[in-house]
Amino acid sequence: MHNKFSESLAGPMPTQPFFDTFMDPTPPDDLPRLRRVSKRAFSSISTASTAHDIEDQLMQAVYRHGWCPDFELKRQSDIIDERTGEKVRPRLCLFSKAPIPAGSPDWINLEFFIDVHADENEDPFRRVFAGSAYHFRSNGDRVCGDALLQLETYLCAQYSRQHRTSSFALCVYGRYVRFLLIDRAGVVVTEAINYVNNPRVLAEFFWRYNHLSQTDRGFDSTVIPASIEERRLLTAAVVEHMNAAEENIVRAYPGIESTLAKDYPTYKVQIVDRYTGKQTCCIFRKPCTESAHLLGRATRGFIAYQLDRISPTEDMPPTSLPFASHLVFLKDYWRNHHSKMQIESEAFDILDKLDIPFTPITFSAGDVFTDGFAQISTSQCIANVPRVKWRRPCRAFDTLIHHRIVQQLAFPLSMFNNAKELVQVTRDAVQALTDTYLQAGLLHRDVSCNNILISGPDSPDDAGRGVLNDWDIACKVSASSGGTWRFMSTRLLQDRQKSHDIDDDLESTFWVLLYTAVHHCKHTGQFDSDIFDEVSVTYHNGSRVTCGGFAKLGFLLTSSLVFRCPALNALITDLRKLWCHHYYTERYSHPRSKVHRPVSEFASELLEIFDRALKKGSRSWNHGERVPDQYPDTERTEPRPELLTTFPTMHLSPSAVDCHPDPPGLPDQSAATIASSPARKGSTTLIDAGNVPARQKHKRTLDLVVDETSGPARKKKRLDQNGGTGGRRNARRPEGALRRSQRLRNK
Repeated sequence: MHNKFSESLAGPMPTQPFFDTFMDPTPPDDLPRLRRVSKRAFSSISTASTAHDIEDQLMQAVYRHGWCPDFELKRQSDIIDERTGEKVRPRLCLFSKAPIPAGSPDWINLEFFIDVHADENEDPFRRVFAGSAYHFRSNGDRVCGDALLQLETYLCAQYSRQHRTSSFALCVYGRYVRFLLIDRAGVVVTEAINYVNNPRVLAEFFWRYNHLSQTDRGFDSTVIPASIEERRLLTAAVVEHMNAAEENIVRAYPGIESTLAKDYPTYKVQIVDRYTGKQTCCIFRKPCTESAHLLGRATRGFIAYQLDRISPTEDMPPTSLPFASHLVFLKDYWRNHHSKMQIESEAFDILDKLDIPFTPITFSAGDVFTDGFAQISTSQCIANVPRVKWRRPCRAFDTLIHHRIVQQLAFPLSMFNNAKELVQVTRDAVQALTDTYLQAGLLHRDVSCNNILISGPDSPDDAGRGVLNDWDIACKVSASSGGTWRFMSTRLLQDRQKSHDIDDDLESTFWVLLYTAVHHCKHTGQFDSDIFDEVSVTYHNGSRVTCGGFAKLGFLLTSSLVFRCPALNALITDLRKLWCHHYYTERYSHPRSKVHRPVSEFASELLEIFDRALKKGSRSWNHGERVPDQYPDTERTEPRPELLTTFPTMHLSPSAVDCHPDPPGLPDQSAATIASSPARKGSTTLIDAGNVPARQKHKRTLDLVVDETSGPARKKKRLDQNGGTGGRRNARRPEGALRRSQRLRNK
């Protein structure tokens, strides 16, 4: 189960404050007085023995008393996702009676669902609010964890097919009911109410909901159902693109056929640019990419049809695809309201004004507004208020703001045609990172294979060039660490307190290139793809800290991986040597001798390595064709659990520089990853990294060397460097030095 969902439950909130906070119509005078409710309205439910019987009694009571006349409760068969086989909607749901466009699925009129259970003991919130830990699976409470997992599955399916700022839900457990308010920041849950003995509470919920506006019910008013003609335009454009891809006229966009899924409604949205005020109208249906989790940023990407498409530049080449040329990429997500975080629309405005190359062409970007106010999450107003007696401890909810961006369509990095194009695209990303940092002082902080794209035929640059996208967590210089785990730099993974700098962004491009090449280019030699997902756990001041990067460091030092494409293999080797030398001699040398090269100088050297490879003849790029994914099982969004291992935090020692006296060279023998605890200064453990799988590198200690940096050891080190005998004695017996160091520590 996703722990963030179980940690994001604020409650149990009393029902009357819940009604006054979330279900108060605007203006309040619009709520008529609810007439007297019979105390026997739900009396028959006390004898119901199954969930089916409870659903029948609820439907009859709500209909008979007329508490919700503008809506109707419907019970349908279970909705099963064909791809995953999961149940994505319960049987009992509330639907609007408003007419919908012909041919649209009933998801477009779904208001909220009612999850009904006959047993009162199946209430998972009892355990949550009883003070138990939130990680249900680790505590063995499978029933509670599975119940919340199913609830999250229902909500994910609803939010995937609808466009909402929030929603309500009812959870019925025998004679008790709980009301839920859900948004992207978290979930507010009320106390359990016995609605059989106190039917007015449930009646008031339906009565208030019936008098709420569409916006107050959580619908995004900027998104409306598309007409039949608009749905035809989207279908024609997608089909035209797929036909052109089959004829090799354009590059195929992966998964574009799923855009026309029949169980997803088609919508129309108008995006207003934050700075220019330009309005862009788009038609879209099913997201081609979306987050697997309900809460948080909840990023969704759509292949959309732009109705008012105007070429942003005059030198764009003409196209023979009249419909497909209107396809754009629509990004929809909830950004974190953080004073130090660069708003993505602002970042694109900076990139555009500075004319930074290899960045996306943006048509419109900005926050989403309703009636002059930005769409902001509301559950944090309950979860983050201090000293509330009824609320059980929960994590602090983030304040999230709805954000949308419309960009020119670009293609994923994994769709490259050959190795040379992959190298060219990566080189362009390095150029974009360098220019943005030097001219604007902006760090990307999330370089990954999902954010480095390939330009399409409509790009003002040549087709097949790089596009560095997704600047949503960009920050100014000296920002906190961030990024996608498998592509983060070695130093960020090893030191989770380190500030993010330009070196980390540049190093991430190397891991993106290596990851994509290993997956889609022919190679030989032993390589463990789990180095990208390696996770270690350390404890600092009693707190659990997740770190990694040890296997990555081992790969930089030595590797038996050989690509069949000569130019690609030479490039990977040169880049590996560059980063190894950069780590040892420039960042981890002695402070007195440390000389930091200017960023422009190091970036120029990095770009020169790419340019040298790209200038090689066609024979050097033989065997560089793209092949199907060779590691399909490693396509994971989170690190594998079996890679978790307890290990002390590791860093490079100044003595390691002695192993690499020549800057461009690497040792012929198996080098070593360096492990030491930052709290202990003179202890360095070398673990052999040559051809050892990532899971075993923390279990095998082959060569032990101690670097004493204070006291007599420093004198012995100077004697050894000057030809003395003290250092040579220790060099002959490293295990003896290790035992002496351990005895000193124990004292």
